[in-house]
Amino acid sequence: MIFSDRTHNLNGTTFSGTGTVRQTSGILSLLSNISTNSFTLLAGTISGNYNLTVNGDLTTNGTISNIGNLTVTGAMIWNGGYLGVNASTTGTVTVGGLITIQNNPHYLYKKILTANGGVNHTGNVLEIEENGILNIPSGQTFLANSTDGNGIFGSGGIINMMGTFQRTVAGNYFLGGNITFISAVP
Repeated sequence: MIFSDRTHNLNGTTFSGTGTVRQTSGILSLLSNISTNSFTLLAGTISGNYNLTVNGDLTTNGTISNIGNLTVTGAMIWNGGYLGVNASTTGTVTVGGLITIQNNPHYLYKKILTANGGVNHTGNVLEIEENGILNIPSGQTFLANSTDGNGIFGSGGIINMMGTFQRTVAGNYFLGGNITFISAVP
């Protein structure tokens, strides 16, 4: 199923089967909790006051600004875009599989992103702003493998590094701005 061009209001919707739900533009407004097997957000915005559950993989390059929780049981490919956008954004983003951060700029605003399968940051900047929180649980790894000189910065963001922060490629990786970095390692 493909959503594009205008506002689509989803109320009491569960998508089942093996296909992928795709949003190519416009607004997908959650009027109740929504569930799908896999989801691709190429562009556009997910908004609303409810939860989105992806029982599979998520690929995103758009804006996820719902005032609710996003749960992804599989992997997440974050090609760019926003997790949260303004003062009214709340909720958590919990990903069970590996999060790959690549391509375009990435913004984490006011949401709490928990990477239960670790993170591989391969390209472009990750900005953590406005009390956005990135959680790397114990036993997981944040691979800082961006080779374009970018890294993590922001204003008022928090990184809870209970796992491992590792760089396996040569070159600079910027970690700065007004970011609070909390580590389990003394």
